[in-house]
Amino acid sequence: MPESPPANVFSHTIDPAGVLQTLRDLGATVKADGPDDDWRAAEVTFSSGGLFSRKKRMISRHGPDYYAPESFEQQLPGMTGYVMRSEVPPSEPFLAAIRSFRFSVNFTPESFDPADPRWAAVLAVCKHLDGVIMLPGVFLDAHGRVLHALQGEPDPSAVPPERRPPNPVLVPTGGLYDRSLDRFPLPPYREAAVAELTRRGFRAPWWIPTDPVALRSPEDIARRLLALQALFYWVVRQDVPDDVLRERATRDRLVSALTESEAQLFAAPRAQAQQAVHAVGWRLENMWPLAWALGFDPAPEPAAGMIDDATIRRLLEFLPTAPEGSAVDALLAAASPRSADEVGAMEDLFYCAHHAVRSAQLGRATVPEGFHPMIDGGVIHERRHALSWMVGGDVSWDETHLGT
Repeated sequence: MPESPPANVFSHTIDPAGVLQTLRDLGATVKADGPDDDWRAAEVTFSSGGLFSRKKRMISRHGPDYYAPESFEQQLPGMTGYVMRSEVPPSEPFLAAIRSFRFSVNFTPESFDPADPRWAAVLAVCKHLDGVIMLPGVFLDAHGRVLHALQGEPDPSAVPPERRPPNPVLVPTGGLYDRSLDRFPLPPYREAAVAELTRRGFRAPWWIPTDPVALRSPEDIARRLLALQALFYWVVRQDVPDDVLRERATRDRLVSALTESEAQLFAAPRAQAQQAVHAVGWRLENMWPLAWALGFDPAPEPAAGMIDDATIRRLLEFLPTAPEGSAVDALLAAASPRSADEVGAMEDLFYCAHHAVRSAQLGRATVPEGFHPMIDGGVIHERRHALSWMVGGDVSWDETHLGT
């Protein structure tokens, strides 16, 4: 018989002694290299009881160093990334199980025949631990049914582990995981975001981690919005004279709110800057969420298609036209800034939509029919960029975290 792959049982329950006792309760002879609560390897033997019966053996290994917090902190994100490469996206309960893992034990059963006592023992240990069995390319429940596979569909009758709180050192954050203990549960608006995106035809993940909202001041948002307006006018609107735009930019220090490349474009001769009309057109997608955060309606949508002409007109009408003093002051005087919770919820909606877009760009069916992953996905990216910048504290525009 060819050598079988090892079976790894992962669980939220740390119970090395319980593993050995479960094996003994099944009639196995267990020879461990240490006490029940502190062993590393155990020989497990089953016998049919006859004088000349062939004994069936397997080795179980258990390493506290392997599942120590500092080790699992590195391994479980890799496991999450591994399952996300599958043909069928992992289910919510299955990903919740991965986040909860704190324990692992390994077996070499040789046979995966349900009649073989060794495989039956692996299943029994998995059931005792309320765990998941990992084999190459597949994850099984305590009955041997497919919970998740890299290729193919899961078994709809498979039962995931009972939902547990995540491993306290593996709580979701702005990376994939870190040690912050105050980052779970996920935002209260996540459920609403996923429901809205599902209604729109996206396959959005409920589980992706997030950072706490650190909303910028209305003044910062207004200055960035007006800086993008000035850049847009410089490139696109010939009806606004050069000196007017320059004076406005100087009065409100708008250049300081531009990125380095944007500032270079604004400093270039107007005829030269007009060659960048296509790139600057995308800045309208940034401007929409910024204006919305200051009270503009309608809200930006996670949908196909660039901002339409009617919304552009309303957006530009929302901004001060020819104030005698500071345009920033004039905008803030008329603004009705939205709360951190409102902006955070909108950012989370686009964050989840952006994740679905990135998955679609990798070939997965995670966006609505007719939605172009690159063109329409670019719209989602730009709107999310503005939202993530607003809730990202003092991070610069170019350094805003846009990972998914």
